[in-house]
Amino acid sequence: SASIKKILSLKTEENTWNDFAVLIRSNSSAETLLPALQNAEIPHAFLANTGLYKKPIILDLLSYMKVVDNIHDAISLYRVLNLPIFLLSVHEIASILEYSRKKTLSLFETLEQACKNKIVNEESRKKIELLLLNLHTHHTLAQSKSAAETVVAIIKDLKIAEQIEEETLENAENRELIEQFYKKIE
Repeated sequence: SASIKKILSLKTEENTWNDFAVLIRSNSSAETLLPALQNAEIPHAFLANTGLYKKPIILDLLSYMKVVDNIHDAISLYRVLNLPIFLLSVHEIASILEYSRKKTLSLFETLEQACKNKIVNEESRKKIELLLLNLHTHHTLAQSKSAAETVVAIIKDLKIAEQIEEETLENAENRELIEQFYKKIE
């Protein structure tokens, strides 16, 4: 891309990355530019007013909140199982899904059974127990607290706040996205 070449040619010892900005007219233009910046290892932040609900960290939060509201939302629950705090191996997830199919149980019911019937290993069992405990806690909390208060508890309890604490560009973007999300539900 011409923009990438121009930035790289202007980058010198005197110019820091903070001296550069690329303005685009539409989000669709960013679809080609952002991967190019990433490939060129040029640090960047993409700020836009749209697309909040398409960002992975927000999708993770929304999926978790959907499961808090409806424990049988299998698609959202599958995404939640891939959060760092609950991340199970591909083998364990496959075993859970196979058990669910054989017993004609929902994914949530299978997770409950996985702890009792030793469908998964000890490490996975602990993660599933933590997930079930958190879902129960947050469901109860959601009954009596505002959405904003519940989201704050979810971010804390799922250790999302800890994950985005380190000062990196990606974490700064994720903190900003969470703040935008919080302001929308407040």
